[in-house]
Amino acid sequence: MKYIITFTILVLTFSVNGQHPYYAELKKIYLSTNGDNWTDNSGWKAGMNNPNSDPCNGSWNGITCQSGVIIFIDLSNNNLTGTLPSEIKIPTLKWFKAQKNKITGEIPLFTGPLTQLNLSNNKLTGPLPDYLSKFSGVQNGSFLFGNNDLSGCFSPWIKNFVPTTIGTDPNPKMPYLGKHSQYNPSISQIGAPCNDGIFNGSDFINADCTCHDAAPCEDVIANRTYSVCFGMKYKFYDTFYSEGIYNNIRITNSSNCDTLFNLTIKNHPEIIFDLGADKDVCPNTPIQIGINPLPPAQGITYSYNWSNGGLDHCKPSA
Repeated sequence: MKYIITFTILVLTFSVNGQHPYYAELKKIYLSTNGDNWTDNSGWKAGMNNPNSDPCNGSWNGITCQSGVIIFIDLSNNNLTGTLPSEIKIPTLKWFKAQKNKITGEIPLFTGPLTQLNLSNNKLTGPLPDYLSKFSGVQNGSFLFGNNDLSGCFSPWIKNFVPTTIGTDPNPKMPYLGKHSQYNPSISQIGAPCNDGIFNGSDFINADCTCHDAAPCEDVIANRTYSVCFGMKYKFYDTFYSEGIYNNIRITNSSNCDTLFNLTIKNHPEIIFDLGADKDVCPNTPIQIGINPLPPAQGITYSYNWSNGGLDHCKPSA
């Protein structure tokens, strides 16, 4: 008897409000993807001005219902722009197709028991969300995300899918350009090939799973300090550096990964001695400063630089 009373209350609530229980979710989809500019927004546009419109009456483009509940939404190739809502709460939804549009943003959360999800050929960004793992047991499903701008590393759960039921290729910023069939959970994805879309050399997956010119071999940044004489430069991996501080110098090695260096170049301190009062030098009598004998010449002032005894010796000059 208690069950019958509960059921009667639900029916009365629907008939009084006159609004489909998932009307609000459909309205979010329409507004966030600029529904007024869809190629075919029949039923939807009129429904935005009529909260009592029934999306299961057959007039709403792309919506299929069963026993009064929504099970299928197909908005493919319909000029959808903008982003999808972050969460689409239609618990009866089994199919959602919106491929071949211009949708941006990340893959939303779907709460329904999906067996078909096609968001390929859009402009989606971000990683594959982990909640998709709950659909890995679907035997005859199809979850397609190729031809987007997704990024980030593959998660091990993707190997639980039947290979033909999930598609991520191509997504150039992902490891192996989005080819999940090449992903091996026992092999690090750091250093895997990718393409960031900037034509400046080969790209690889970095330690943070982003795609760049090359990948740091580890998160640690090496600090190096060297000294040079005044006016001289220090050669560091085929590049000459004068006095200064140089951060995040990226050095690529043979393992398709990089080491990052913070480089500091210092000048040796300049030491100047005043030898005192002018010296009288007899003709043809040389005077010696340091290790270099200097020929006598009247009215000539000499300057002499020498090494401070460290490993980096300066050449004396007169």
